[in-house]
Amino acid sequence: MNRGKPRATAPLAQFVRVRGRFHRSVHLPHDWSAPHDPGDYLATPALLGIAGQILGEIERPGGTRAWTLTGPYGTGKSAFALFLTDMLATTQPGHPQARELRERHLHGTMPLRPLLVQAERAPLLPAVLNALLDSGVADRTLAGRARRLLKAPAAGGTAAGVELLAKAAAGSPGGLVLIVDELGKYLEHAAREPGEDVFLLQQIAEAAARSEKPFLFIGVLHSGFGDYVAEGAGARRAAASAAAAGRPTAPPGGPGALRQDRHAALLRAAVGGDRCGLDRSCVA
Repeated sequence: MNRGKPRATAPLAQFVRVRGRFHRSVHLPHDWSAPHDPGDYLATPALLGIAGQILGEIERPGGTRAWTLTGPYGTGKSAFALFLTDMLATTQPGHPQARELRERHLHGTMPLRPLLVQAERAPLLPAVLNALLDSGVADRTLAGRARRLLKAPAAGGTAAGVELLAKAAAGSPGGLVLIVDELGKYLEHAAREPGEDVFLLQQIAEAAARSEKPFLFIGVLHSGFGDYVAEGAGARRAAASAAAAGRPTAPPGGPGALRQDRHAALLRAAVGGDRCGLDRSCVA
């Protein structure tokens, strides 16, 4: 037994550095507008496959324009939505893999203008219209109509708001991408409010499908649509509208999203270890 002086210890922080993206949860509109490093995001091959699928549908005439991303809490859905925004809404994405995907699928095209919404348990249309105004994509006429609709939402109904989105997409050089994070909160609100127009989501999806310019609608949920039907007819209508609005994709994360022997490579990259394992497709 060594009875000498106790061995000096060093804090774990001297050996491990947790990458900035993992310090807190993502707030999509705030994080996109604030200075950030998109390259800090760790995109697995499964997620890159989903991103490539969305881009492939943009290239295809009549391709799918409405999507839903569903997965449990804490699995990186909002971070993936931020990755998608970087890929779709910039000519030179900050993330190297987003840049590679854009170069492969959308080379020479104009970026889509992003409308990013953090949904709440409240009507969705005002949040979408405020995002439209904040984006600067609406010209003076459209902006004026949006402000009037915000003051008197019952005057034009959801159809008037969706028409504004369609006109904004048509007037944008590259098109429009609307991403609604925490979409389930709006569905919960719609389930409790009999007067809420729950077919707004379907109307947006149909407008996106008809748009000559690229117009994408992406909703992010924690649960499947069926989980929102338990609270009455309003919930069933909301879930039906949402189901019609978006083509589901594979969950961005969660148990089983990675093979067990690949978790170590992802963890090593997350805490600042050698990232080459990811770049060599160690994660699948």
